[in-house]
Amino acid sequence: MLRTSCPLWMTGLVLLLVAGCGRQPQGDGAIYAVQWWVPWAVGFFGLLFVPLGLLIRRRTIYGWILMVVGPLLALLIAPMVATDKVTVDKDRFQNVHGFWWSKDIETVYYKDVRQMTVREEVKQGRHGPEYSYFLDCQMKNGPMITVPIGDLMKKAWPELADNAVKKGVPVFGPQSF
Repeated sequence: MLRTSCPLWMTGLVLLLVAGCGRQPQGDGAIYAVQWWVPWAVGFFGLLFVPLGLLIRRRTIYGWILMVVGPLLALLIAPMVATDKVTVDKDRFQNVHGFWWSKDIETVYYKDVRQMTVREEVKQGRHGPEYSYFLDCQMKNGPMITVPIGDLMKKAWPELADNAVKKGVPVFGPQSF
């Protein structure tokens, strides 16, 4: 059974590797989100992992792993991927990310920002350095808003930075990621 399911595994892996985010124009801006089929594919493969795990659980530990990971993919990861988005327009940007029951939403209006700076954090991982990026928005009224830069923010960054500069906000950081 494991040999016949190999093309199925490869198909899932290829789908996830080619998955990207898309730009959907909206008014005077755009919404950056993953392509519509990605959450469906994650959920489908998550549900498919359960019966596949049942079939191979007596021969290998991977069957049990599939039976645990499958529902996690279908119930946690697929809805999270479906609802993550970055909205950019001429007046503001909004980053929505996190688990579907507890979304983190950062909305930043360019008129309230003194300056924007991209910050890089490097942590030593098991296989070398791991890089994380953050957008520090120094607000005119004092506080700093820190927005994590994930894949969707990286895709939206050129438009976001361009809109901020047009509104007179100095932007310090790379032109693209």
